[in-house]
Amino acid sequence: MARSGGITAVEEPLARAAGQDAAERCLRAQSAAEARDYALRVGDRVRLHPDARPWFDRAQGEIELGLVLAMLGPEWTALHAVPLGPHAALAHLLIGPTGVYAVSTQHHRGLDVLVDDHSLEAGSRRLARCTEGVHEAAAVGRRLTAATGVQEPVIPVTVIIGERSFTDARTDARDLPHVISSRDLLSWLQWRPAAESPTRLQLVRLAAEERQTWFAEPSSSAAATMTAFARLVEGVERSERHLGSFGRTLPTVADPAGIDAQIDAALASGLIGSGARSDRAYTPGGLVAAATAAPARRTLGEAFGEGVVVAIFGVLPSAVTLFGLAAFLTNGFAA
Repeated sequence: MARSGGITAVEEPLARAAGQDAAERCLRAQSAAEARDYALRVGDRVRLHPDARPWFDRAQGEIELGLVLAMLGPEWTALHAVPLGPHAALAHLLIGPTGVYAVSTQHHRGLDVLVDDHSLEAGSRRLARCTEGVHEAAAVGRRLTAATGVQEPVIPVTVIIGERSFTDARTDARDLPHVISSRDLLSWLQWRPAAESPTRLQLVRLAAEERQTWFAEPSSSAAATMTAFARLVEGVERSERHLGSFGRTLPTVADPAGIDAQIDAALASGLIGSGARSDRAYTPGGLVAAATAAPARRTLGEAFGEGVVVAIFGVLPSAVTLFGLAAFLTNGFAA
């Protein structure tokens, strides 16, 4: 609450959606790319630009984790996309009976993830250990201390989302940040030791929900941002469904691969008949089907000539062979 001239006003609490910061950055990057390349958006299909892809994946991962955190009990407070600076935001801030947690995410869809004392391995990629969560936790602690006047430790946690398997091979369990699979996060949070001072924790909770505790940025509508991002996701999914095997776009034009020109040339040379044009299929192999669909009609002279050739080279040799064989057998019996 704020007091000015004897008037008490209630400050608007911090209310941002899970993945909102990443979604805003994704939309800005995609919009700038589409302004340069109109081919990225065709009808209701959207091809995601490489500049927007990291934010797109991050936003989807944070949204997915937000649904997981919604299953925590009422004694927990979850804040999302907490602004820490002009170009920095914490994915999730959790405050509950076991303490305060600064949660960052890593999205490794369908990969095997291994964490050791030096690095994080996702599939065939070996990545440096993520220290971003430690810095974010320190920034959150400084702001909460400035707002409350008390120091409450903020625990950094990196959550792996969408992985096929997760293995923690670290030898020091106290190593920070904690790296946990999203499948194990809820049980890990609830089974940790209780916080030392519930009263101090409640004070931190109240300060965290106030907008002025965090970086002051232009107000943006969570509903508008997430609606626009949902439409982008739908457009990208339509585009990816439209892709054929080996990443090729399925043909949508009337005459792919210049098949009309090929058939016209075949018609002009007499290779195929005029009836082939109405029966061809617009596929890369359609020219072969069209060439065998309807052979050209022959004239009477062409048919007579073909009959003479067949008689000379087919029937006549057979007749001569039979006559010679009969003569041989007759002379042989006479001898």
